[in-house]
Amino acid sequence: MTKLISDFKIESTTLEKKKDPNIEGIQNRVFVSTSFLTNSTREKLETLNIRLFISLDSDTSRIMDFISQRYNEYLVSRPSKVSSHQLNNFLQSSLDTDKTYLRSANPFSPFSTNIESRNLVITDRVSAFGNGKTIAKNIIIYDAPLTEVLGVINNNIALLDPITIDLPSTSEQIKQMSIYGFVYDVRVPSLFRDSPETNFSINTGMTITTVSVPIGNKTSFLAPSGANPLVGMQELTVRAQPDKDSLHIINQLPDNAVVKKYTNIATRAQESLVAYTIDKKYEINKILKRDNYFSDLWTSRDYRDNHKFVFAFDIRSYLSENGIFPFVYQSDVLSKILIEGGDEISPLSLSSVLSIELFRHKIESDGFLSTNDLGTVGHVVQVTPSKTYPIVTVPNIKKVDISLPNNFATRDSDYKISFFEGYDDFGTKNDNNRQINGTYQYSVKCVVRDNSPEMLRNLANSMFTIKRSTHLIYGFLIGNTGRRDSLYDPQSGRLRKDIKTINTNIDGKVINISKEILENVERYQLFLNALNPLEENLDLVSFYNNNFQAASGKVEVQIIKDFELLVESGIRFIIEKLEKIFPLDPLGRQQSSVVNQFAQNSSKSVKNNLFTVQHTFSETYNKGKSNGYGLDYVFSAQGTTKTLNTISIDDYQTRRIEEFKKYFNGGTGAAELNPGGSYENPSYAYLTPKSIHTPGQPIIEQTSFASQDATTVEYNYDQYGQLFTDILSIDHQTKELGSLTPTFFGPTSQQTLNNKMYSSALALLAGQFSVSISEVIIPQFSLPQVVRDSSSSTIYRRKNRETCGPNGGLTLIQSLIGGEDTQDTTTEAYLEQVNTKIKGEDTERNRGAIDERAAINERKERAIKLPFTILGELTLNKVMDTAKNHEQDVFNSLTALRKILNISKSDVGQAIEGEAISQMPNQLKSMLVISSTNDVSSLGSSDGSQGFDACRPKLKNESDPVKTGDLISFFGDQEEIPPYPQTEDPMKSYARFLAFWMNYRQIAVVEYLSDFGSLKETSVRAELIGQKLKLPRWSKLNATTTRELRENLGNILCRVRIMGAEDYLSLMDTALSPPQKKQVIKFFGSKELLNLPTYNQYFYIQSNTISQEVESDPQDQDPEPSPFLLGR
Repeated sequence: MTKLISDFKIESTTLEKKKDPNIEGIQNRVFVSTSFLTNSTREKLETLNIRLFISLDSDTSRIMDFISQRYNEYLVSRPSKVSSHQLNNFLQSSLDTDKTYLRSANPFSPFSTNIESRNLVITDRVSAFGNGKTIAKNIIIYDAPLTEVLGVINNNIALLDPITIDLPSTSEQIKQMSIYGFVYDVRVPSLFRDSPETNFSINTGMTITTVSVPIGNKTSFLAPSGANPLVGMQELTVRAQPDKDSLHIINQLPDNAVVKKYTNIATRAQESLVAYTIDKKYEINKILKRDNYFSDLWTSRDYRDNHKFVFAFDIRSYLSENGIFPFVYQSDVLSKILIEGGDEISPLSLSSVLSIELFRHKIESDGFLSTNDLGTVGHVVQVTPSKTYPIVTVPNIKKVDISLPNNFATRDSDYKISFFEGYDDFGTKNDNNRQINGTYQYSVKCVVRDNSPEMLRNLANSMFTIKRSTHLIYGFLIGNTGRRDSLYDPQSGRLRKDIKTINTNIDGKVINISKEILENVERYQLFLNALNPLEENLDLVSFYNNNFQAASGKVEVQIIKDFELLVESGIRFIIEKLEKIFPLDPLGRQQSSVVNQFAQNSSKSVKNNLFTVQHTFSETYNKGKSNGYGLDYVFSAQGTTKTLNTISIDDYQTRRIEEFKKYFNGGTGAAELNPGGSYENPSYAYLTPKSIHTPGQPIIEQTSFASQDATTVEYNYDQYGQLFTDILSIDHQTKELGSLTPTFFGPTSQQTLNNKMYSSALALLAGQFSVSISEVIIPQFSLPQVVRDSSSSTIYRRKNRETCGPNGGLTLIQSLIGGEDTQDTTTEAYLEQVNTKIKGEDTERNRGAIDERAAINERKERAIKLPFTILGELTLNKVMDTAKNHEQDVFNSLTALRKILNISKSDVGQAIEGEAISQMPNQLKSMLVISSTNDVSSLGSSDGSQGFDACRPKLKNESDPVKTGDLISFFGDQEEIPPYPQTEDPMKSYARFLAFWMNYRQIAVVEYLSDFGSLKETSVRAELIGQKLKLPRWSKLNATTTRELRENLGNILCRVRIMGAEDYLSLMDTALSPPQKKQVIKFFGSKELLNLPTYNQYFYIQSNTISQEVESDPQDQDPEPSPFLLGR
């Protein structure tokens, strides 16, 4: 008898019955829960095996009852007169014709420890149902190493994993089910392999055989005595189903409300593995399909035209369709436990992205290929990798923490979505893989680890703990039944006192029974509802709490036993799932303590827990086409960083205030402006370019144009005029001439900016449109006149022909002014003198005079309005409409919006606070003010805040006393205002047009990634995981979001996006009439020519003050010259 363990017993049995689809019968499956007492460590128990066998026949059960009783009697009494071998031989003879039930092989007895025979007839731990040849008749045997099924050991009480045995299908209900179990030592049978006929458990070492008969009869036999230690099969008593209370049968929906609802949930959960693999049919499934795990690749350009990018990967969505146990990732609770951790059942190594690689591909521009599932085609054919165009790995991709503000309160989405960023500098100068100009596409490869098996195993162990605790409580409550001090009344089935007042000691700790049970129920309920996200949550806690409150707390003890059976059903559910992947070791009991690698343990699954997912981003990107060219809305020119640019909340506050000061002022001596009311949120959300970059030209810092007293804004119109010609030149060279590196010439040292603008405009007119402008009027035809003279002869004079040749012809002066045949001596003397002077003159001495005249010409101030007007009409307003002139166009107007919205001088302040305009960009509000009134306004003071007025643009040479058409107020050289002087709309002049476009019309909205949208549900299937990375939700930045970011800490991902007509219409839609809507759409129509590339389109706003390090590579120290600029 093994002394390592004691009190081995069968705690409970669950019989599950299902209709067999193959026959007209019932599938039967048994789940047996066992336990024992031990003070040994797990290592000392490694030499033991557990043997469990079931008899489904009454006669066979009678024989097994006899053998097990005699074995147990021998182990307890240890008679000195009889050896175990003698006992076994006697029992064999007593069985007579049934002695085959005690053979070591052929058939294999359930008490045999013949190792070789055992290994032949028992595979995967369970034998076939006995036919009397290989296995004893009507018996099925389970055998496994004890430590492989050993669960937890607490205070010397060991709980084993539930043992699952599939019984034969039957055509009727089972009438007999006797379960027997013992633990035996495998060392002795291994030593006596040469004499297997004696290898029986009674000889080699075993525990007492535990017997449970929940169905059918159990027979007891006459016990031996000291005088007569060997007694045959003399029956003493027969008891009907003595262990029926330990049996839980699932063959239909139970009557008990709790069990009934659980069975519904368990059935749905069991079907989840199959159900979740069905293709979900959504209304836009064709676009997003199944691989919707990656977001778009959000890419920014830095000032060197290199790429900074960030993208997101939804690990939960991926594993919910591709993981080992996809159904656990459908649960918000379980997926968070797996991915974020922090729970007692979380795996040591969380489910996560182990590695990620990004690759750059060259794109062929002359091929067409479908770019998405809708069949859209584009120039996206990847060039076959070669030495010239290799697939290049982009180094140093790293994970970043990005907050999604819509989830600040719960952070429910942050755990499942991983963000990654990187930087592609296209190689260094000495890099063989360096790729500069061209079109590129990126792809990603991601390795994902799924540790859901470990979590489920931890969950099963947690359920074991709950079951054990409940089992001990139940045993305590019904203990001492029949005694006066017993807590349990067997007649009523209730407690004799309030359960809330009962305390007991479990594992050395005094606990209140009602509190402990409710805590157990709450933990188990969390598990149930986590597996059932589609249905209404099950409220087991309320069910038990209500029972504990009713009848003065004298509860029916059976509901505690019911809960124990529920927990057992949950454990069984988990093990069933694990068995599909880990058929030999579902609970991982065989894992080596030394080898922790998933794939190297003996509990290895039929699936690897490492998955590789690859994805190609559909977006393509140009490199080199816009080098040194673009707009930056948030940042000033700075060094290169190898991450997305980051700005702190405080620095962004500074940026929005400096933007606001360009359009509004509080007057001389006023306090620092801080826009409030209807101006506050737009000051966060809308910006014009902070800096404008063109190759070889000074950077235009637009915020620098606000004057010191902030009452005016003074634009450098010459700079904007030059910018206009530069934009047109770059557009012509890149789009029409196909140049990847467009070039233009800078001004010479003598040339003024005005003259440079003039020259640039003339060059563009001549090169693109064959238009020339001359400063001198050159008549194309001579005026008609009457000529009275003889006609000229058409015959050469002989003298002329004779003088032809190298030394012939007329003399210089005579050939120009005539007089060759003069007879006048004075004339002859003059001609001779001039010829002599010219022949003796040194022409080299006068070379500087030509240069001087050219320099004077370059310094000459010219009127540029005409060439700019022609150029603007030919490029920005190409549609010819003879019914109107350019003064009637609205895109180049500061006053058209005022007229569309019917705003007048008297109501401009009220209109700005109205529904149509209050949430519009502040830049447009300022434009409405300067085009509506020349009086000083007090805007933004309706809520008691400091009022302010619109800044007027400073204009010169606007002294024309006759003013007609649309007027704006401006700031001139006047000292006394109000009123401000007025002038005709200066935006109508193309020489000034771009200054006003860039500051009043080139408006971008600043948006942050708030979360990801979900698909619309259809009747086919509800969506379990709501967010889809192909549906990012971008929200306008506002004051509330920045306050929440400051409170919650972290980074948010932001972008700047050029506003279109639809954006403005959405802000004013409900307040506009249909004709007004049409006019608004026309007014805000896009001008593609002026949509310059954007620098730092994506960036982070960080909650605290940051100091972003500027990283510089060796090649950054000596940058290559811009390919745009020549002639410096």
